Order: sequence, then C-alpha cells, then structure tokens
Amino acid sequence: MTIFADEIWYETARLDTYGPSTAGSLSGDRVIDAVSGELFEKIPADRFLNGGAVKKKAFMRFATQAQVSSAKLGIGEYTAVPSGAVVAIYAGADGANTINDSSGPMVVGTLNAPLSNGDTYVDLLLSGGKPLSYFTGWSDGSLLMINDNGNPVHLATTGTPTDQGGGVFRFALASAWSGSTIPSGRMASQVIEATNQSPAIVALNNSSSISLNQSQITVGELGAIHDTITLDFTSGTDFNVSSSTFGPLSPGATNVTTQIVNPEIGQPMLTISSSAWSGTAFNGDQIQITIAPSHLAFFVGIDIPAGTAEQTIRFKFLHDVFG
Repeated sequence: MTIFADEIWYETARLDTYGPSTAGSLSGDRVIDAVSGELFEKIPADRFLNGGAVKKKAFMRFATQAQVSSAKLGIGEYTAVPSGAVVAIYAGADGANTINDSSGPMVVGTLNAPLSNGDTYVDLLLSGGKPLSYFTGWSDGSLLMINDNGNPVHLATTGTPTDQGGGVFRFALASAWSGSTIPSGRMASQVIEATNQSPAIVALNNSSSISLNQSQITVGELGAIHDTITLDFTSGTDFNVSSSTFGPLSPGATNVTTQIVNPEIGQPMLTISSSAWSGTAFNGDQIQITIAPSHLAFFVGIDIPAGTAEQTIRFKFLHDVFG
C-alpha cells in the first residue's frame, strides 16, 4: 500500500529535557525539519561555556493504518554548528524513558571527494574530524545514506573502513556506484531503520467474565503513543478508563463505540466498537490494553567544545518509507 508524504512527520519525545530523562514516547508536537533551532532550541547556555554532549529524542511517525514494511532515516544536512562540534545520530528505543535507550553514536560525515560512476569506495570526513572509533554505533557492513541534492541515496558497505588520515575514512562499497557523480561536501549518515510498523495492540489482557475481540479495536494512527489503557468496570456495561501516561480519562460503555482520546492532542489513541464485546461484565472486572504507535525512534546528538558562542542549529532529515 502506498505511504503518502503527508502521512510522515517528525515529533519530539514527551520528556523534553537535557538531563538524565530526555526521552519517553511521542509527544504529538511536530518537528519541522530544517528550521533553525527546532530540535535544540533549549540547549543550556552552560553547554556552550563548559562544553559537553546533549541529545534530543525524536520520532518519525507514520500517520496511517497501512503497514510500513521499511523506513530508513538519516541526517541530510546540518548547519551553524560550533567549530569542532561533533554531530551524530542514535537509534532510539520505543517508549523508554531514559537517555540510555539509545545506541552509541552512529556515523555522520561529508563526502571528502566526489562519488563517481564505477567507484568502489566512498571517502567520508567524519563529523568533528573524529576517528571512526568515536562512532561506537557503527557496525561493519552498515548502510549509508547520502544527500544527493535532497534525494536519499543508499550505499551498502562491506568490510572495515580504513583510516586515510585527517579524519577521513574510506568505506568500501558492497557494489560499485552506478549513477551520476555526487559532489564532495554532501552529507552522509549511517542509516537507522524500522520495519513492519503499524499502529498496534501489543498486549490484551481480558477479564474472565468479559472480553474484547482485538479485531474490533482500532489503534489511532495520530493519537497513539506507547501506553497501557486500563478499563475498570463499575457495572455490567459501564467502565472507567485510565492511561499509564495520562491518568484518568473519560469513561466508556460496552453498548456504544468508545473512543479513548489522547488529551494532549485531541486524537483517538484507541477506538472500541460496541460489537467487540463478548460475555457479561461484573463490578470490579478489569481489562488492560497495551498499544504502540507506528514510528521510528531516534536521537540527534551534538558534542559541543567548551568556550563556543551560543547559536541555533539547523537539521534536515532524509528518509525513505515503503508500504
């Protein structure tokens, strides 16, 4: 099934800080990539004065019920970075709530020489002039994404990259490049990939006396986050609703369609059809539904040298998404 461009967007994480908790699930707050300071608008001033690394979690959300078979993400461009700063991309983990839910820094750099038709390797000047060992998220054979004038180009690599000196590393290609010349200076990034994504029920724990048919429940493509919804029955038909993230929500009933709405953005997290129910409820019965959005989680990080002037940062992400 086709995934349309307006069904793909970026969101920040709910825990939007630069301390030990800078993560969590999707916030509903859209990020417009390539807008100055959009991801790092709140970098503390002391990071520029004293130096240090900051990371910010974000998500690529797939706002569709269609299954995304593969999504690939890389950094396509960044500007206005302090001299000597290192930019990296990190893989994020679903709804985890700490900064440690990411991999090591993954490779970001620029083409040190043009990539021409027939070339069997690509030379990258790594971000900040760092050695490959800095980018501990690199695995030999990883996929690179090159920004070819706004178009993502994928390069499969093979073997261990070799040090060419001056922060330049040579990445052997699994097959020779076949295409037009890509000029030097273009951005390159290791790829983060998600597969088989769709809004989903992760777990459904029914009561012994009343149960839900999972096929009659819709997880919202716009409102879903990583969450557990609890339904506590107060009668044979009525139940209270609570969320592990948002706390108590509006109640529902078995004899009507119940929409459980994300209160931060006003979009349904979950819709339960009246035909989904079977059995007879009793006061005190409980059902729990754990849901997950359709998404790809990642971090962007920047390691800032001490004594640099405060400035905003521009990022542009490149992606390929396939239904």
